[in-house]
Amino acid sequence: MTALPHLDALARLLPRLPLLGLRFRGMRPVRLALAGLLLLCAPGLLQAGGERGDHDRARAALQAGEILPLPAILDRVAYEFTGQVLEVELESRKGRWIYEIDLLAPDGQVLRLHYDARTTELMRAHGHNLDAAIRQGRPPYRPPPPPGPPRK
Repeated sequence: MTALPHLDALARLLPRLPLLGLRFRGMRPVRLALAGLLLLCAPGLLQAGGERGDHDRARAALQAGEILPLPAILDRVAYEFTGQVLEVELESRKGRWIYEIDLLAPDGQVLRLHYDARTTELMRAHGHNLDAAIRQGRPPYRPPPPPGPPRK
């Protein structure tokens, strides 16, 4: 069995194509075509495995108390900006975890917000008409305490 179960399932299916009602004079062209299709799909399958590793690293960082959970960051975004969150990415840069958030502002502009994943500090914000999306007249945000070592 290979590391990619999809490939195993397809390999088991190839000899059974005639049983599925698909009849061809020679199976060799069909197998070559399917092998070519697998080669085209393989980079996407391999990338999915890499994304899984990123997910595991992020979960480990959360459990180790290195980052705050996503709802804490989204609470701050909602407190400071008006708009709808389109996408959230968690990245590690130079040993620092950063939440990158794409926000659809009420005027239709997409803003990119960078928050420190440990402190919820807004590190950078850019986009057209950024000032229109900032909520006005609120006291400064009081972030939750930064995560520490897990409690026993």
